[in-house]
Amino acid sequence: MAKDVNNYFNFDKDIIRVPLNLWVDPPFETKIIVEDERTIFFWDHWGVKELVKKDAFCSPAYIEWPVKNRADWEKLKERRFQPSIETRVPADYPHLIKGKSEIDVELSRLPGVIKQGGYVPHVDHSVPYGVPWKNFKYFREELLKIIERTPVLS
Repeated sequence: MAKDVNNYFNFDKDIIRVPLNLWVDPPFETKIIVEDERTIFFWDHWGVKELVKKDAFCSPAYIEWPVKNRADWEKLKERRFQPSIETRVPADYPHLIKGKSEIDVELSRLPGVIKQGGYVPHVDHSVPYGVPWKNFKYFREELLKIIERTPVLS
């Protein structure tokens, strides 16, 4: 009998597992709360407070989870899990064709949406044909400025 389960069942060696994150999107910001010579106390990307010893071979002590009760779950679900992609990405970018004034109107709504999290601030495959390069470039430069100065709630 084969020692390896993949050989026994003749599984494809290239596809052993698929990493899949089904939790919070976007992830929480990792922040160090306190760090000394022996330990590090921080919030991880799951929103969990952890205390980890800096020694090798230690397990983290999970101090606090972002969801403590039903109300916390509802609040997290409202802010982080969007039911449809339409709330995250505009369906079309016709303002890119029209010019800077229309682009500025569209960009003015983004800080509030970005701040709540879950919004993908980029231009994807839905850019309409005929968008002038100068308009696209202006949109991307202004969008980058907004992204850099807008804090995301976590």
